[in-house]
Amino acid sequence: MAANEKLSRYLEAVEKVRAQRTQALDAATRGEIARELGMSDEDLAAARAEGERDLERGLGFLRHESWAEALVALNEADALLPDDLRVLSAIARAHAGKRDRQAAAAAARRCLEVDPKHEPSFRLLKSLEERPGWMYPAIGIALAVGISSAFIGFAVRRATPPSAPEALGPCGGQRYCDVDLDWRLAREAEGVTIALPRAQLHVTPEDAHLTVAGRLTHRDRTELEELIVEMVLLDQAGRELGRVSVPAKPSFSPPLRPGDSQAFLYSEKAPRGTRSLELRELSRKASPAPPSYDEGEAIELGFEPAAPGHFGLRAAYRTRKRQTLGSKVSSEAVAEIENTGKGVIRQLDVEWRAVDAAGRVVDKPRHETVVFNFLTPMDPGERRLVRLNLWVPAPVASERLVVVKIE
Repeated sequence: MAANEKLSRYLEAVEKVRAQRTQALDAATRGEIARELGMSDEDLAAARAEGERDLERGLGFLRHESWAEALVALNEADALLPDDLRVLSAIARAHAGKRDRQAAAAAARRCLEVDPKHEPSFRLLKSLEERPGWMYPAIGIALAVGISSAFIGFAVRRATPPSAPEALGPCGGQRYCDVDLDWRLAREAEGVTIALPRAQLHVTPEDAHLTVAGRLTHRDRTELEELIVEMVLLDQAGRELGRVSVPAKPSFSPPLRPGDSQAFLYSEKAPRGTRSLELRELSRKASPAPPSYDEGEAIELGFEPAAPGHFGLRAAYRTRKRQTLGSKVSSEAVAEIENTGKGVIRQLDVEWRAVDAAGRVVDKPRHETVVFNFLTPMDPGERRLVRLNLWVPAPVASERLVVVKIE
């Protein structure tokens, strides 16, 4: 779990709201909490994606019956994916595996608060009531919560072979799988290029979760302030299952000039039958671009540790200002960072550090991620923006931009 200050404040706020509510937290409520804390969609997406990784790790431990290790990972996922049925159901299974009846029952009841029709939780609660002595624990747990061991699963498959490949379902007879989705543009969005390097449906016994990692590149002679796309979810036969709107370029991020790129992420539950996506522009806000731009104030990047030789980066400030407010100094900037090397960048973290007249770092630096390893990688020649700000309770002579992680 990241030790990021914004993430910590978000988790604290989510737990506070959860304690005050009797209903589950949905995605819209989580988004409202994040916005009230000044978090961007990228920040919230980072929290969700980290929770997804914790969940995957927990499910892996569950499959190998490492109950204690599964609970560690799943409890971390629970903090980042509040009231997610996949997480809660896995926690119930892990407690059942540890033979902790009270904790398993509590987790199952949490599942029913999210989904009052969640059959695996009803079966688990019934088994806890009927078998307090945990007779035949391995088989009893497997049957109660719907997870079979390798032996039981093999026996069932041998006894009841499917009549057709479709009978195996999207996971080919397995309980968990990732399904890569096809996608297309319903019509070209004028002046922009949209790509989805990752479009995937994660299927579990309880539900399905759609993850779309995309890249928007602005080509038009305008400054793009906002672009919302509509994503139509389609089944194998091309029938529509639902529609969602995705901010490919949210209004709060810096405007994109011609040639700028921005990564975006959509990660929410989706119909299990989703097999392809169709994208179309829903709305846009833009203003005319000037005939030309200044090069901007060049930034001499620092690297800690030193960057590998095959990486190349160029950076410049588009805007930068510093002002003294009482005993504190406020620094703000928008920096452009371009991949000038020959390799793809999959992770890029920077720190913006305030320094005094002697060159010493003042107060805590500002940590920002320019390229997330779970989002769209940064191709050679690609240019992205990062908004920077510092609030320092001491005199500031200048700021330094240091790359602290690059992969």
